[in-house]
Amino acid sequence: MTRWRRLVQGVTFAAFVACLWWPAEVGVTKVLFRADVAATGSASLGARAWLVGLAFALGLLALTVLGGRVFCGWACPMGTIIDVVDAVAARSLRAPRFRALKLHLLVVLACCAAAGVAVAWLLDPLAWASRLAAVFRPAVAERALLLGGAALLGVLAVALGPRAFCRLLCPLGALLALASRVALFRRDVAAGCSACGRCVGHCRMAALGPTSAGFDRTECVHCHECAATCPTAAVAFRYVPRWPASAAPPLPGRRAWLASLPLGVGAATGLRWLRPAAAADAPLLRPPGTVPEATLQRLCVRCGSCVHACPTLTLVPAQRGASPLFLETPVLVGRAGGCRYDCNACGAVCPTGAIRALPLDEKRRARIGTAVIDLARCLPHARGQACLSCHAACPFEAVTLRAAGARLAWGDALLLPVIDATRCTGCALCEARCPLRGEAAVRVVPLRGGRRRRHHGDDQHALPRHRRRAGARRARRDHGRAPPRDDPHVPERRPGRGRGHLRAAR
Repeated sequence: MTRWRRLVQGVTFAAFVACLWWPAEVGVTKVLFRADVAATGSASLGARAWLVGLAFALGLLALTVLGGRVFCGWACPMGTIIDVVDAVAARSLRAPRFRALKLHLLVVLACCAAAGVAVAWLLDPLAWASRLAAVFRPAVAERALLLGGAALLGVLAVALGPRAFCRLLCPLGALLALASRVALFRRDVAAGCSACGRCVGHCRMAALGPTSAGFDRTECVHCHECAATCPTAAVAFRYVPRWPASAAPPLPGRRAWLASLPLGVGAATGLRWLRPAAAADAPLLRPPGTVPEATLQRLCVRCGSCVHACPTLTLVPAQRGASPLFLETPVLVGRAGGCRYDCNACGAVCPTGAIRALPLDEKRRARIGTAVIDLARCLPHARGQACLSCHAACPFEAVTLRAAGARLAWGDALLLPVIDATRCTGCALCEARCPLRGEAAVRVVPLRGGRRRRHHGDDQHALPRHRRRAGARRARRDHGRAPPRDDPHVPERRPGRGRGHLRAAR
């Protein structure tokens, strides 16, 4: 049976890794994150809404009631990663102390979710498995979290023995442990047991005591290691309609719950103080279909599926510069590649609806921001040099061209790009194609509160005054000059080439 378990673990983890490359086609991560009782339950409680994923979560709870914590031992990607780390780093199983710690952490996370602050992702096993498995796709890997998470698992394995995270910290494991108290499929010891103690030493969850009476069914993940090591074949797993009273340890006492409840209320109150500061922060550019910021903070489980699904890798987890409440939420970085005109994958793979699954036609019309031209950096405006990259990249014809009245060295009229704010949706394809090094001369300003900021058009008040004046002085100085051949910011361009798509602004 242990071979079958390892085979199922390998297949499940392989499908989980495949979702890093093809999340929409494989779809395993969407099902797993919806079935994650801790993540989906926290998002539903915080948003005060019934999510579709709750049906999957209830299905996992029903499976646990029937068969015990089979998911933890056979299908959890984080459990597979921990087993690999334990095979390298774990030395011996420590005494099963602080076993109720994960239950108290569950109370704290539930209090925070009820207060509208989603922090369950900090300990969610599937969210961390997604970050650790990104080692197989370095392009989307968060190196700091990847190395930090791997180091933490190694330290836990050395200090506390196998499956330390599962035994002490995992909120999903805590919920499934509560459901497994009434599980019908259980470990059964026959009368031929010789009490040799081999099974006790091989139990990675420390669920076995010196005698069969010390068995803790809530910690058993059905790995079947005890049955494989029993010399008399006295251990078996079967359905038993009734459990002995000693098979499950008592829950923490009233005093323990009263100690963790104030801690949860205090954590929720402290985190709620950050919400006004987060609302006052500069808005972030979100992918099309994203719910409002307050709802996003509650619904997003930080699974990273949208980041993995983005074909241009323009979606990244928010880290530097973001409020602590919005860490790891998806942010669109236009310079990285822009939002493709024919793609709506991010909404299709989101398990909680934090990014709505928009039809392709509706997604194309969704506005997330407006492009703004920096006159101090734009080659035609600031240097009088020919550049039509943003105009050629825009699929919405939102970048028009206006004749400047001057001519280039080869006789063509100098055309200045101008943003038509009524057509721009903020896809940032123009920002991605800007030939300048470093910060682009055209960048997308996110919408805030349903209103547009002032954009580049007939006036230039969207930029600071000193930058407008600097751009005007540079434009007057370089007016009519041909592009220098040794300028690294200017793409190679020869007279008479690439002029067929030029058109003046109406």
